[in-house]
Amino acid sequence: MTPDPIFTSRLCLRPFTGADRAAVTEGLNDLAVSQWLARVPYPFSQADLSVMQSEVPSSWPDLMVIAKDTTVIGAVTTHPHFGFWIARPHWGNGYGREAARAALKFALARNSTVHSGYFAGNSASARILHGLGFTITSRGRTHCRALGRELPDVTLICTAQGRVAA
Repeated sequence: MTPDPIFTSRLCLRPFTGADRAAVTEGLNDLAVSQWLARVPYPFSQADLSVMQSEVPSSWPDLMVIAKDTTVIGAVTTHPHFGFWIARPHWGNGYGREAARAALKFALARNSTVHSGYFAGNSASARILHGLGFTITSRGRTHCRALGRELPDVTLICTAQGRVAA
């Protein structure tokens, strides 16, 4: 049975559809966004989206687009790695925190532990993840496809017991 979309006060987290390809491609074809995502190349095209979909067989509910009204403004993954991005025109509105909070509640209802991470320097993601109750498990280095080099990263986990209330 397919879960229903997740609604917050301003957003809808729902399955990715073919109609979302252009908005997702546009959002990820911005180095200010893709530099913080390990697997996303830059520049990013619809062909890259197709390759990523074949490499990482994510599907609903593990991959959700974040929509504001009818506009796709980002995406969130819940498993096996919790992560999210918001297109730059929508930064600074609290959408990342709102979507991540709703997705984490959903993820923790399905899995007792949720894994995430961020590149050092990504203060927005760090604030959101720590604010949601994620704790650091390690620090290391991960390859960033957009920048073509290894970057320092932080790995985290969140459990239902350590989570900040919604």
